[in-house]
Amino acid sequence: MTTIKQRIGIKPLSINKAWQGRRFMTKEYKQWVKDALLLMGKQRELVGDVSVHLDFYVKYPKMCDIDNPVKTCLDLFKKRGWLKDDRQVTYLSVCKKQSEQERIEVEIKELDK
Repeated sequence: MTTIKQRIGIKPLSINKAWQGRRFMTKEYKQWVKDALLLMGKQRELVGDVSVHLDFYVKYPKMCDIDNPVKTCLDLFKKRGWLKDDRQVTYLSVCKKQSEQERIEVEIKELDK
């Protein structure tokens, strides 16, 4: 069973800041993806079902919804080549925590078949 575990030193981005309407990526989202990809390590692509645990460290946890950065992160993992598709995620756990050092900590585990 393969596990990807990584700390990504970037502020989580809300899905609300990623799209204009349903079709157009914002400049902020494009820049966030570019910056995040540079911070992420290369890993073998996981192709089967996976579980994902996300810890979002933010300065003001009461000011953001827990689920808003989830979609941007799952899409990021696909772009980086960690996942073939975010539909592979069959289990998801998410925490948000207060921290002056904003970041994302992720653990993706390949599930037994």
